[in-house]
Amino acid sequence: MERLLPYILILALTGFSFFLWQENLELRQDLDRLVDKTAATSAAEHEETPELASYMGSLQRHTLKCGLAIQSGNKELVEFYLHEIEETLEEIEERIPEHDGIVIAKRSQNFMTPKLKQFDRSVDSGDWKRIKSDYKGLVAGCNDCHQATEHGFIRISPEIPANPYNQEF
Repeated sequence: MERLLPYILILALTGFSFFLWQENLELRQDLDRLVDKTAATSAAEHEETPELASYMGSLQRHTLKCGLAIQSGNKELVEFYLHEIEETLEEIEERIPEHDGIVIAKRSQNFMTPKLKQFDRSVDSGDWKRIKSDYKGLVAGCNDCHQATEHGFIRISPEIPANPYNQEF
């Protein structure tokens, strides 16, 4: 028995070492998961709200290009920019629901959604007189929304200027 005692002791120590190694591995895995979760939470908490002015600039550019396409009678391009306007408004509503204490998403839906639907129907009709009229209504919706959000000093003109882009409409 005395001769077996060192082997039993070695076997017990080996088993105990394996147990400690396994516990260490599990703790490291738990720690890795916790670090990953903390990093993801921290990134989400520190993610900045996008700048509304950047989206509004895109919206204004798409609207102007839509007007230039109307002026040129290019229905396919009007439809393209109408889609871009819709996408930009959707993104604003999703990503910037509120700005400086003003509810942007709801105002956008109230002022712009009906105007967009009406303009979309006009474009589908192919009646250029109606398209031009409802384009002006769409721009008026922008100005009405600006007024309702304490930004009435930002006025968008429905008049279509000479083409400022190096793009054919």
